[in-house]
Amino acid sequence: MTRAPSRRVLGDLVDIASGAVPAKPTDDPHGEPFVGIAEISAGGAASPRHVGLDDVPPGASRLQIGDVAVALMSSIGSSLLVSHRHEGAVLGRECAVLRSRTPEATGPWLYVWTQSEDFAQQVERSLTGTTMPRLNRRALSQFTVPLPDLERQLKAQAVIADFDEALAKAGRVLADLSELRRIELQLITAELEVSL
Repeated sequence: MTRAPSRRVLGDLVDIASGAVPAKPTDDPHGEPFVGIAEISAGGAASPRHVGLDDVPPGASRLQIGDVAVALMSSIGSSLLVSHRHEGAVLGRECAVLRSRTPEATGPWLYVWTQSEDFAQQVERSLTGTTMPRLNRRALSQFTVPLPDLERQLKAQAVIADFDEALAKAGRVLADLSELRRIELQLITAELEVSL
């Protein structure tokens, strides 16, 4: 018989930092990598944008592999498990990063939990504001997290890794197909121009 996971207060397990980069920073291809609400809402499918250095305050939170970034406004509760693709990116305002400080709660497990109905219900109960609802960092730190044994957490991590690999392969196939389509269409128009 599997025992039920214990529950712990999130703030006892993780450090929670808020993002400081303005919500609508200036795009700059030579600037700093940036993750905000839009990138978090895409669930890791989008690469970080690059934003102007003037938009990045000193001491801005930088993402590390295994962190979980959470949207606190707009797509409230959306989350992103930080991978090598987002490592080092600065975090936007109205976002928070959860960084585990104990082996009891791995980053991938925290991400899995943020995808759960349990997390969604805690978010719903903790929203403030009516016109522009938001989740504040203090309320987030008081959420309770179910903590299964490490074996189950590692299984969740393996599942995430398998799907991320499959999604990356599918992304490369889609990119290749899009390029092939572009080339085929160019060939068709080139044939038309020759015949004219």
